[in-house]
Amino acid sequence: MQRSGYDENHLLKGLLLVGLILYEPLTTKIAWLPPLFGLAVWGLYRGRGWSRWIWLVYLCLYQIDHSIDLFLLFIALFITLKALDLIARVLACKSCLKYFGVVIFYGILMVGFWIDSTLFMRQFHISYSLVGLYLVLDLIVVGLYAD
Repeated sequence: MQRSGYDENHLLKGLLLVGLILYEPLTTKIAWLPPLFGLAVWGLYRGRGWSRWIWLVYLCLYQIDHSIDLFLLFIALFITLKALDLIARVLACKSCLKYFGVVIFYGILMVGFWIDSTLFMRQFHISYSLVGLYLVLDLIVVGLYAD
């Protein structure tokens, strides 16, 4: 009996969800693992249906586990997705779009942390070299695994 592509697609999405749920606690224990924000942004930009919800659940789990403001995370995500729409209208290189999305998201998130710590006198212990490492690793992962 031949398996349809529709069933395989659901199987892959289920494996993605389980893999992300297992990967997220590892980012808490092992500081060198990137948070995969780039894949989440690209998955939300290009995904349809359930795959968007999988990436939203991953971002919410990451936010809960790492004490990032959910509002800041969603504002950065909204601005990034709107910027990608604008860039996609102008830019002819569609494969470059995913790299722009990662850089824009990390940039907006870091500016958001700076504004949040300045306005509300909150202390975020952010190592900018570690965020730079996350950005580089996320760019590599998005380049290898994003469609």
